[in-house]
Amino acid sequence: MKPSQPIAILALLAIMLQSCASNYGFINPKIIDYGSKNTSNEIALEYQYDLLQKKYRKKERKNDVRLVALKITNLSDRDLVVGQDLKLVYENGTPIRTLETKAFYNETKQMAGMYLLYMLLTPVKLNLSTTNGNGSNIESIPIGYGLGPGLALGNLFVASSANGRYRKDLKTHQLMGRTIKKGTTEYGLIGIRSSNYDAIKFKIE
Repeated sequence: MKPSQPIAILALLAIMLQSCASNYGFINPKIIDYGSKNTSNEIALEYQYDLLQKKYRKKERKNDVRLVALKITNLSDRDLVVGQDLKLVYENGTPIRTLETKAFYNETKQMAGMYLLYMLLTPVKLNLSTTNGNGSNIESIPIGYGLGPGLALGNLFVASSANGRYRKDLKTHQLMGRTIKKGTTEYGLIGIRSSNYDAIKFKIE
């Protein structure tokens, strides 16, 4: 075996492991330990940023969007609709640009199809050099036939399954358009266009 080949293969494997698809863990807004609060006479709001992990977190930061979990208690004397009667704003009153569930999902999902690029590894061969009484002999082992399709299909399955759970989570817990009856508490998720983790609140209209 050539001295440089094992190093190149190890480096290639290290890069591939860093690029592997990520699983997705469900988010339950009802059991989150909310770290931020903002309470008025009509609305008690608790919220939490930094919910996503691994590939989803990287896409979130790369695209300057943030997923926020919210706990909203309606203290007013009327029912309120999120996005209609309740407008999400920053502490200084600047409106926050919220994203529809589908738009937020599209900006943060894993690109499952990109893992098919692992098929390019199919031609890879491992050359082993042995020495016997007749001299040197090089044996070429086609490891790419298992490596390429295995990594491609395995990662494609993991990414697609994780994206499915992620999409379901976002739809199940979407808050925009939900009615919060007076005296009740609702939990959910909202995607916003932001590169920061600024303090937020609801403005009643």
